[in-house]
Amino acid sequence: MKNKGDKEKAYRCHAKFIYNHGQKPTLTFVTPGNVSSVLYRFYPLLIIFDGALNNIMWICDDICQPFIHLVMIYLVINLLSLLDLDNGSLNKLRIGSIFTLWLGIMSGLSLFYAFAYYVLTVYQDLRDSEPPTLDDIVIALESVVDKLATMRSEVLGRAVDVSRWKNLTRLAILFTPIHYFLMRQVTIRTYVMWMTFIALLYHSTWFQCTMKLCWRVHAVRQAYYAITSFFDDQRKNYRLSTLIDAQTAISFCSNVKYVPRTDSLKMLRGHRLQLQLQKLYPWTEPIIGKSKNPQSLDNIAVIDFTIQENQRKWRDEGWTSRMLSYEKPHFCMRIGDQVVACKSPWEFQEGLPAGWEWLDDCWRPIGWVYSDSNWVVTGERDSLESFTRTKTWKRRIFKDQSS
Repeated sequence: MKNKGDKEKAYRCHAKFIYNHGQKPTLTFVTPGNVSSVLYRFYPLLIIFDGALNNIMWICDDICQPFIHLVMIYLVINLLSLLDLDNGSLNKLRIGSIFTLWLGIMSGLSLFYAFAYYVLTVYQDLRDSEPPTLDDIVIALESVVDKLATMRSEVLGRAVDVSRWKNLTRLAILFTPIHYFLMRQVTIRTYVMWMTFIALLYHSTWFQCTMKLCWRVHAVRQAYYAITSFFDDQRKNYRLSTLIDAQTAISFCSNVKYVPRTDSLKMLRGHRLQLQLQKLYPWTEPIIGKSKNPQSLDNIAVIDFTIQENQRKWRDEGWTSRMLSYEKPHFCMRIGDQVVACKSPWEFQEGLPAGWEWLDDCWRPIGWVYSDSNWVVTGERDSLESFTRTKTWKRRIFKDQSS
């Protein structure tokens, strides 16, 4: 027989195990009664809808069930071929297509009875078993919301931004010939059948593995980004533009600050002016000045250059400057609303035009920011999901317009 100390140890271990799994407090005492009643009536529909999403996303317990449903849906869609028949082909229908017609009708009836049986079973089980708690209802609701959010991100996450007239025009130019070809060559039955197949097979293991194998081919990725860059001017500037130097960046820069000459700056020139500006405007603080060129020439123009250094992680080489041909270059900078490729900070500083001087003695690096393969930020530390990273280099220049 166990003593009291052994029972307390077992109780402590069991409680610790439960809390590590993040058990949430019950919602029964904090939810209004009318809300609980509505959620309870809505619970069977959540179960039915969640089961339908499980079949569409191929995550149900019986993996063969979505495939059987797919075959039955194909046989039902095949019945649309009757719409294309004329009176002269009815004899051919009686001889060769009676079996296909029978399969389509039986498949439609089987799908209808299977769905009706599933709905009745859900209501019968809920009636005979214990009523669900609010926690069970919330878990089912979160499951449905997560699956819908996943499908929404897959459909709309890579959609083209049609809010801009330029992208809308390009989209019409690209897809009008394709749509015209489909209308002339593809029948309604074939179009509906293939669209249904792609939608139902998209989340299957076979389809996902095939897509990943195709994505590993470099030519496929190049073709994909070549088409998407047709709608993205920023990505087009990565590779099509020449490397921007300091003179070009100054001529296109719109973020110029004009600092007035105070009493402490009036008699200073050259290196002394640089030292005084460093004291008045340290690099840790932003420069406070006018963004438009004032009428008076007795002022100092200051530009803050920001260059981004990008790297990618490779399996055998680690972090290197070798980037893929369709993504960000090794060094880039933002000019206005565009991100363009530029020279490295050490090559960039050699092309400073006459009249401009460096305000800072050297480039100031800001730590690495890590991201995944799609340049979505994951944090400031390297991790297993980090495949790209970006470091920012900053340095300021100034020009005495009175000289």
